[in-house]
Amino acid sequence: MEYKKVVIFSDGGARNNPGPGAGGAIVYFDDTKQVLGIGNYFGKVTNNQAEYRALVDAVNLVIKHYEEDLSMVELEIYLDSELMVKQLNGEYQVKNHGLKDFYDSLQLKLSKFGKTDINHVLRSNNKLADSLVNAVLDRWGE
Repeated sequence: MEYKKVVIFSDGGARNNPGPGAGGAIVYFDDTKQVLGIGNYFGKVTNNQAEYRALVDAVNLVIKHYEEDLSMVELEIYLDSELMVKQLNGEYQVKNHGLKDFYDSLQLKLSKFGKTDINHVLRSNNKLADSLVNAVLDRWGE
């Protein structure tokens, strides 16, 4: 079985946590050799909420791109939030009620994919997604 591989680098942040928040992601579609970026302004949120919302946006972009059977898609996800990686990989519980809905939504979406690998990456290796976050906050942040 050959999977369609998709690589996501995602980041989120809030200035003056909580404060104006945004998310950004770079999505690499290996089968079509296409790279898409997405950045969104979220209003007043915490850093962790922005991190989760950014990944939800990126996963939704992949779902929209492959309206077909997601079981043939392999997601390789890179995040610079070690907390979020450990939560999504089941090492830590999500105790914060403000994150639980995002976590549950993500787990449901991720369960539809053939394979999912969620990895921690140093911030220095997540510069494109981080730059999208800052571009959105510079444009629309209060």
